[in-house]
Amino acid sequence: MAVDYNDHYSVLESVLDEFICNYYNDSQKEIVLFVFSEEAGERYLEELTGIINDITAESHMKASIHVKGGGMSEAKECLASANHLIINRMPCTVELMCFAEMFGGKIEVLSGVDSIIFAENADERRKE
Repeated sequence: MAVDYNDHYSVLESVLDEFICNYYNDSQKEIVLFVFSEEAGERYLEELTGIINDITAESHMKASIHVKGGGMSEAKECLASANHLIINRMPCTVELMCFAEMFGGKIEVLSGVDSIIFAENADERRKE
């Protein structure tokens, strides 16, 4: 997921909340939060890394949350090993979606603005 650090309607918190709620005990699940460093700056990258480290250090969570940063080429490198791309309102996600399509359906695109993001649990969550 490209972190929408400067969006008035950031989806970062809701994506993380849903990821943690759904996959807390699943050591096979991981999410990568990608910060476009040239836009956000190294300070934001360091702050977000610290927050995520605090969240994971204080719990027994088995799922993994990683923070990476860089430019578009580094984002594409991360995407090459991904199963999903969570998009938001950032313009760069259009380019990432186009890149994801080059993998012939290997990468599922999920909308971070949806109320239920991770479809495999969507039916169960709708019943709540």
